[in-house]
Amino acid sequence: MSGFPGHYSPLKAQSSDLILWYNRPAADWNEALPVGNGSLGAMVFGGPVTERLQLNEESVWTGQPGRHINPAAKGTLPGVRKLLFEGKYREAEELARKNIMGTIRRDGLSSYQTLGDLTLFFPTIKGISGYRRELDIDKAVASVSFASGGVNYHREVFSSYPARSLVMKISGDKPGSVTFSARLSRPGNKADIKAENGIITMSEQVGDGNGVKMFTVLKILPKGGELISLGDSLSIRKADEAVLFLTAATDYSGDDPREISLKRIEKTAGRSYREIFDEHLADYRALFRRVEIDLGSSAGGFFTTDARLTAMQNGYTDTDLIELYFQFGRYLLISSSRPGGLPANLQGIWADGLKPPWSADYHININIQMNYWPAGPTNLNELQEPFIDFMNALRPNARQTAREVYGMNGIVAHYTTDVWHYTEPFGAIVYGMWPMGIAWSCQNIWDHFLFGGDVEYLRSKSYPIMKEAAEFCLDWLVKDPATGYLVSGPSVSPENSFKIPGGSGNASMVMG
Repeated sequence: MSGFPGHYSPLKAQSSDLILWYNRPAADWNEALPVGNGSLGAMVFGGPVTERLQLNEESVWTGQPGRHINPAAKGTLPGVRKLLFEGKYREAEELARKNIMGTIRRDGLSSYQTLGDLTLFFPTIKGISGYRRELDIDKAVASVSFASGGVNYHREVFSSYPARSLVMKISGDKPGSVTFSARLSRPGNKADIKAENGIITMSEQVGDGNGVKMFTVLKILPKGGELISLGDSLSIRKADEAVLFLTAATDYSGDDPREISLKRIEKTAGRSYREIFDEHLADYRALFRRVEIDLGSSAGGFFTTDARLTAMQNGYTDTDLIELYFQFGRYLLISSSRPGGLPANLQGIWADGLKPPWSADYHININIQMNYWPAGPTNLNELQEPFIDFMNALRPNARQTAREVYGMNGIVAHYTTDVWHYTEPFGAIVYGMWPMGIAWSCQNIWDHFLFGGDVEYLRSKSYPIMKEAAEFCLDWLVKDPATGYLVSGPSVSPENSFKIPGGSGNASMVMG
């Protein structure tokens, strides 16, 4: 394996081996192909007649800032500890559940949501041959190609970080062969959608008004043919090719999402497709091509990716597929986490619907840490900065939670959080009574320094987080009356339990 921390010279890529490809469209969301620029992403399904791009923007969240502290919490900790030291585990858990844990339900607090769908309908396509759907992770481009009616069609999609735009090109190898309609939609049918002057706009305040205000704009530039606005959709008829540009924003950071989106679309659509693509490629490869891995050659590349997976399950050693898997992980991190944005959530940036699993939030009891474990070792160290920025943004609430819940200094957060930076304990004891979310995240933060060596970043950003986390941990320690040792507690191993001595049931909390 080549590539060293801090070494940013692009290496020779294994481009021919770095393609996921299939001979049929995606049957469901899990089979669609992801593209993203760190904040704006799409899952590309590849349907020849009806193409679906499920869209995401990283800040499309329901909910709002708030505090959810149990008012009885601050004076309760000594009593819980006393019961645990006495071996009264069930009584300790009941006291903690009643007086420390918040009463709010996680599901009712907030959720990441889909931006919506871009649906393209191609009425003239009938009878398909030579179908191929692929994701080239050396270019960060998803594409679909096939033949129909004597025309070879090709579509390609990428999400450009420099342009902050999703870009799609649709072409056929015969003049006038590109005819389709385009429509934006969003689950719930509450979005305001308009098509006029060659663009479609979609806006909504998500969460029935309890969430961010989002705005999306789609612009289509056909080469030849005609462009018609039809209420809430656009129709392209008999063009040689068409280029689609999509941008989106929310008011999460206090800016006007409409203004941001329209400025971006006009700036991007005013440039040539080749210029935008070349800029995207240079930006992406400056990250992706830092590392290559060579485990030897195999013949797997001649087969579809799903067939290769089946062959591996049946005992075939496909070294190229292992290399592809390694690089696909790097691709996903580049595509879901860029400096200046939010960190990758439970699903990166890709999540369908209005209620994704676990709200697609930020589980800081291992999941967000796992997202970023590969960053330093695979020479993508600066992609951890959104995670560190996020931990830094937790500090005001985390400081307040340390004082008001536990009467302690420093900063504390529990098993999960969201873009509104809540840090209070709630939920079940087995996972919720765990105040080490920020403390554990400090391992990632320290790794960022070890792999990057940026002393000024450590001094100004990382060290203050680690210092306050350590201050809480020092206050959290308490003397065990039986041994005299300092111990940590109440302590749980998230989502684990043990049998209470004497056979009186299960418990989760102990004094560590």
